[in-house]
Amino acid sequence: LKTTKMKNKSDNLNGSADLLADAIRKVFQETSEKSNQDMAEFRTEIKDDMAGFRTEIKDDMAEFRTEIKDDMAEFRTEIKDDMAGFRTEIKDDMAEFRTEIKDDIRTTNENMQAQFAEQEKKIASMVKR
Repeated sequence: LKTTKMKNKSDNLNGSADLLADAIRKVFQETSEKSNQDMAEFRTEIKDDMAGFRTEIKDDMAEFRTEIKDDMAEFRTEIKDDMAGFRTEIKDDMAEFRTEIKDDIRTTNENMQAQFAEQEKKIASMVKR
């Protein structure tokens, strides 16, 4: 009887130990599953964040390229306008310079003709004497 009681006690202890071991295994298993779920969610969040970041970078780069393109177009327009203005100024300056040269040549020609006429008069008066 004593042996049977001890055996029952031993079986009860073994059963309790098995229940405790099963409970501990279940807690570790649930914790492991929860950790795996958390890691999966974390990876998904990181993947989504990276995709969003790539999209933002792509959009920012597209906007930056558009701004540079617009700035370059504006710069080219300003350069064309400046060049057109320079051409007009040079054309006007050259026209003014030609006019001044023509006036100087005409004046010089008129002065020389007047001097020749004066010289002819002097020569003619000297020949008469």
